[in-house]
Amino acid sequence: MNLGVEAGFTDVRVVASVQPENLTCEYLIDPVGLDVERPRFSWTLSATFPDSYGQRQTAYQIWVSSSWELLEDGKGDMWNSGWVSSDQMQLIEYEGKSLQSNKTYYWKVAVKDERGDVSDTSEIAKWSTGLFSQEEWTARWIGTDEAYDPAEGPNKMQDPWFRKTFKLRKKPAQATLFVASVGYHEVYVNGQRIGDHVLAPAVTDHTQRARYIAYDIAPALTSGENVVALWLGTSWSIFAPYATADKPRAPIVIAQSDIYDAKGKRMTRITTDESWKTHPSPNRLIGNWGFGVGG
Repeated sequence: MNLGVEAGFTDVRVVASVQPENLTCEYLIDPVGLDVERPRFSWTLSATFPDSYGQRQTAYQIWVSSSWELLEDGKGDMWNSGWVSSDQMQLIEYEGKSLQSNKTYYWKVAVKDERGDVSDTSEIAKWSTGLFSQEEWTARWIGTDEAYDPAEGPNKMQDPWFRKTFKLRKKPAQATLFVASVGYHEVYVNGQRIGDHVLAPAVTDHTQRARYIAYDIAPALTSGENVVALWLGTSWSIFAPYATADKPRAPIVIAQSDIYDAKGKRMTRITTDESWKTHPSPNRLIGNWGFGVGG
């Protein structure tokens, strides 16, 4: 039987039989732009002694911090759950201070095993928040001057490009671009495609809402001149049941990003507006878009 004791020349340390790993937040690994004000944390356990039996979690403690450095020092300035007697390790709801929009938070967890021995803390995980209220969007919806007219037959609109050029005095440390579109979209920064989404965003009822996606664009930005480009696909934007009087039957997009330096100071905010340049792409949705018709 392994009692979980490590012996050295000068000390003896009790080792817990289980160790937390595979940390997720709302089922995701280090998610970006999570617009959940009380996210849920999960983890799994690895066995310190694989040949032993009866290993289990009997309690957990979660720390959430506003900075990596504070968390490394064992300080959960946003939330310290304290020891909770529970074997639960899935979907533990955050119960700390109010979270801010567009901010990164860090978390870790430790557990007690069947003997009450405390594990090492897990690796540090993180997540960033989205925009919690519609009032935080200062960008404007943009599109071309084209719109689909079913009376004219099949779609004739080219899928458009939009582009914004701007300058930064130094390379930023943090920049999350929030993009919502009616129709599909892809994001490019300085010629580099950002993310691996396909047919994004997910379909929704465009008479009620437009879904947004958060993109970490900081690694692609540089000191000096930068270009952010958005490609739009027509797709659901011309679907008849989603047509409303307050928007054209054409792909439209809204996007914004606050760009920060290493000290957390905002350098600039990029928003879609009338200053963005547009150009038709070679792509075009063929035919109509409706049940029994295809597209």
